[in-house]
Amino acid sequence: TMVNPVDRITAARKITWGDDDLVVATYPKSGTHMLVLTSVLVLLRGEWVPETDLHSLIYSPEFSLSNNARDMSEPRETSPTHPRVICTHMPPLHLNFDASASAGARFLTVIRDPVATMSSLRRMEQLLFGGMAGSLDSMLEWNLQTRETGWLEYALSWWAHREHKSVLILKFEDMVASPRKAIAAIAEMGGIALGESETAAVVEKMGKKWALEHIDPYHYAASTPFTPPDAKLASKSNFVVDSSKLTDMFDRLNGTQKLHVRKAYWTSVTGLTEGGDAVAASFYKENRAYFCEGGNWC
Repeated sequence: TMVNPVDRITAARKITWGDDDLVVATYPKSGTHMLVLTSVLVLLRGEWVPETDLHSLIYSPEFSLSNNARDMSEPRETSPTHPRVICTHMPPLHLNFDASASAGARFLTVIRDPVATMSSLRRMEQLLFGGMAGSLDSMLEWNLQTRETGWLEYALSWWAHREHKSVLILKFEDMVASPRKAIAAIAEMGGIALGESETAAVVEKMGKKWALEHIDPYHYAASTPFTPPDAKLASKSNFVVDSSKLTDMFDRLNGTQKLHVRKAYWTSVTGLTEGGDAVAASFYKENRAYFCEGGNWC
């Protein structure tokens, strides 16, 4: 609600999605851009019109109209892709999952290491609010609290549906390491059969380097009023940040803070597991590195 209007969020929660909808639902800074871009590229068979604003090809129901996304009320046949690509940060409950899945909607989500997610959230906070952003410690404390939209709760909300035929759960790290496998899974969900040349084109264009160089480069100079005007470190409309060019305005998670984040989530997930939460137990078992890497508590 700091960025998006409450009335749009409320209206978005009432939508039942259907068989012409590919809903990309992600936790913020978990690989949203990569998954949305890859999904669009798959549906366009690797083709891309230079300097196209990615948001002009997708629908973002709860986001501010200022992000250039397509109008939700337009006729479905005008969508540049079929199925339509819906970008949202809402969990299954707010997407009317049962009714939407029954209506034929398909759902994609990506889960990313919580330490990397928190680090990226911090950079976004500083890009959005500049000197008004709180301290790194206060941001971490706020994000580590148990709340409806916390990283762990969001991940578990989708993990509970992991075996549903309409749900595809990807890991950000796997998308980076094995892009072809991720592309094949997305294509299957989208009802698309890609040839080798088409797959190769998607692999080339789904990465950050290509996105920064080819997606709306006319917005390349500055992404917010707080971004150094000549830094050329981010895409304005797509918010892809070139971390190799970050300035001193950003602080980073140090080793101690990274372990603090990881252990905090380990404490949360093991607490749920010990309390008999089968979904949490399964998620912990399949993703131990998210909670244990670099620590001596597991």
